[in-house]
Amino acid sequence: MIPASQNIYSGIYAKHLVYAEKTISLRLPASATSQQVLYAATTRPPNGSCLEVGTAYITQPSADPNAVKTTPALYVYDFCAPGGGNFVRGPIPGPSATDGILIDQSFVGKYAQAKVQNLPAYEIEIFTKDYPITANSTWYATIFNHQTGKWETLFSDRGMADDNRGWSIFETYYQSGQCSEGLPILGADQISLLNALSGRWELLNSSMPLLTLSVDQGGTQNNNCFVADPTGPASYKLLPDSPDYYMWSVNTLSAP
Repeated sequence: MIPASQNIYSGIYAKHLVYAEKTISLRLPASATSQQVLYAATTRPPNGSCLEVGTAYITQPSADPNAVKTTPALYVYDFCAPGGGNFVRGPIPGPSATDGILIDQSFVGKYAQAKVQNLPAYEIEIFTKDYPITANSTWYATIFNHQTGKWETLFSDRGMADDNRGWSIFETYYQSGQCSEGLPILGADQISLLNALSGRWELLNSSMPLLTLSVDQGGTQNNNCFVADPTGPASYKLLPDSPDYYMWSVNTLSAP
């Protein structure tokens, strides 16, 4: 989502398909020496939003292959944080995306009661109440609690980021080597933008004014694992293609 100029959209809504701890395990390449992270899904509105919200699946290496585990965490990234942006600190200690909220069965019971492809999903909104958006605008990241029937604020910050793009994406920060073949279906649905003039959420579509929509295959950090080894290639397929910009999913394309 790339705005040609600041326009009427001041927020984003999405359902993120999610897996709790102990229900997902992503393979590390044999040569992995440090953690790898899969961001899926991660979402940010256009027009200078301070905030991005997503799920990080963090896999740590171990001398014992049976001890390798994947930890899912909900995180907020603040583009307006001092120093040019950073992850918001959370109850899971550690660097980078591990500063988040553990996605366990308690989390699923509270928040992941929506569905994407009939699988658990949580609902997020990221928005500012201001129009036009300025450096003094306050952005809110919220999540819907299905037990209370109310939206909860995860984090807020004031500002206007230099990067005016918006997105809902699948992003790999993997160790060099073959991708995990055991990838379950991942994705997002019902992606909508908040029309600041009407106060209504509009399902993402290619006719939105002053907004260019495209499917991006990602930067160089996505290329580490899309390689073949003696067992064959392991790669992912992004579905669907345009013009269905309001939803996407990623499936394992092939596996040994």
